[in-house]
Amino acid sequence: MRIQTPHPAGDPRAWLLRARVHLQQGRWRDAAADLERTVGAQTRLAPAWAALATARYRMGDLAGSVEAARRAAELDPDDLGAALQAGMSLLKMNRAQEALQVFDLCTPQARETSAPYHLYRGEAELALGLHREATRSLLRAAALAPADADIYLSLGYALRAAGMHAEAAECFRTVVALKPDSVIGHAFVAHDHQYAAHWAPLQDNMQRLLQAIERTDAAGLATFTAPFVLVGLPHTPRHMLMAARASARFSAAGVTPMPAAPRPVGGKLRIGYLSSDFHHHATSMLMVEVLEQRDPSAFDVTLFSHGRDDGSPLRARMAAACERFVDLRECSLVQTAQAIRDQGIDILVDLKGYTGNTRMGALAWRPAPVQASWLGFPGTTGADWIDYVIGDPTVTPLAHGDYYSEKIAQLPVCYQPNDRCRPIAGAAGRRADWGLPEDALVLASFNQVYKIVPDWFDLWARLLRELPQAVLWQLAGSDTAHANLRHELAGRGVDPARLLIAPQVAADAHLARAKLADVFIDTFPCNGHTTVSDALWAGLPVVTRCGESFASRVGASLLRAVDLGEWVADDDEGYVQRALRLARDPGLRAELRAHLARARNAAPLFDSRRFARDLEALYQRMWQRHEAGLKPQHLAALAGAAS
Repeated sequence: MRIQTPHPAGDPRAWLLRARVHLQQGRWRDAAADLERTVGAQTRLAPAWAALATARYRMGDLAGSVEAARRAAELDPDDLGAALQAGMSLLKMNRAQEALQVFDLCTPQARETSAPYHLYRGEAELALGLHREATRSLLRAAALAPADADIYLSLGYALRAAGMHAEAAECFRTVVALKPDSVIGHAFVAHDHQYAAHWAPLQDNMQRLLQAIERTDAAGLATFTAPFVLVGLPHTPRHMLMAARASARFSAAGVTPMPAAPRPVGGKLRIGYLSSDFHHHATSMLMVEVLEQRDPSAFDVTLFSHGRDDGSPLRARMAAACERFVDLRECSLVQTAQAIRDQGIDILVDLKGYTGNTRMGALAWRPAPVQASWLGFPGTTGADWIDYVIGDPTVTPLAHGDYYSEKIAQLPVCYQPNDRCRPIAGAAGRRADWGLPEDALVLASFNQVYKIVPDWFDLWARLLRELPQAVLWQLAGSDTAHANLRHELAGRGVDPARLLIAPQVAADAHLARAKLADVFIDTFPCNGHTTVSDALWAGLPVVTRCGESFASRVGASLLRAVDLGEWVADDDEGYVQRALRLARDPGLRAELRAHLARARNAAPLFDSRRFARDLEALYQRMWQRHEAGLKPQHLAALAGAAS
């Protein structure tokens, strides 16, 4: 019920009292109007500035909230709440360094025993990549408020960012002990155990996670989940859709779509790409040449970047491969959406989905009339404000449409672009330079450790038992993961010394060393993505397994795009038999290497010009439906696409 108050003419303290009533009622704009009158009349009234900071924050005016909170903190250094309010607003605008400075406007006495101070400080330090400092701050917060699940959630993030996955899993276990229905807590317990190759609790972790997802979906709660975690774990497409829907509800909570931007009649189709990875990153490595091959006479391309500028040649290539490059690092979600709308984008493509540093939530404001998800996340977004997911007939068959909130838009061959200009280092050296036996059969797995599940490791152990001359060359993880993998090998009757570690190296060196392996054995249910296309580009034969989820069908899509579909298995036994066949036949491996050498110039997977024309044709089909006033629908791959 609304409380009626008399209009206080000319009385700043009466304005303040009425504003507090508005705040209690959630009438943020009315409160802000009265508070602005108050501070206009009495500029040194700290409580009014603090209340104004809250009102503006609730209105979404983060910059205004920071200004008001700074004034309150400067006027009353003992008012910790004002400093925290300013810092939180700055964090939402991705200005973590400024947030740290603002947090310290209050007196040491006020902040030392405040758990929220240490929590928010830790989150700012984490955003800056200061993992050790963040851990220290968050441990202090946990000591002051040991029953606060949010603190352990942030502490878990800090530990996993530092590569301490086993320790992070313990933090997330504390989260679910305090909040048993926390989907994100259950998700990251499972995920960090996978990073550490700690498999004993996997079944229990999965059961609890799926139950939490089902409870969240049934309750219709707008709670955050972690769909990306499901990608690397055994799951059904139904559970992925449920988890993604819950995440999308969280992202869109309280959001009102923006009015459509005016568009001139005719003209070029304006495409926008949103990502934090427009630097030396796999996303840019894959798509840069497609951007370079765009048709500038018909398409106007803008990159909206919210990631770091690493000064790399790849960053420069990306910036040069578009009409404009907009840096949004220091923008909130709504500011990101407004910047996109201001550019008059017709089709906005999010390249992150539910991966790290995402701003997919900016699309909830509907800054563009047509919005799509592509490349970064292998699955549905669950968001009714994203119209299309861009895939292909293998990763997103139309028969799987019920598992996507979006409409499926199929490219004719493969959803993944590639760069034919990727350099391969001149020489990888000898096998001994990489710690490999010169006479061994090298089975390579360059996928991250979290993609390995125990049932799949059983198959690898079987390969090693049947191929006594073979070694497993696994991409480096943590020391804990390496020790656990060796322990798991021993438990399966294989000498743990046959596990060899491939250190993290630069992309060109990795492509060169891949030539030293004999067979790339893919993971399942999450296949390699860029790692598989890298192997094919380097001429390394690949064996993969195809499943029901998007992530388990990527290897099949890539192999079919180089005309090697016979090396795609539909079941575990088929996978093992294909791997054994390749491993035992050096002549066959040589034939496949020769085939892949020709594919670099002839196969659709590596034809960036063709890919650009096919992608542009797909955008035209999306836009034609929009222009005709038609709702999005599934767009099947067209026969006889660009060549």
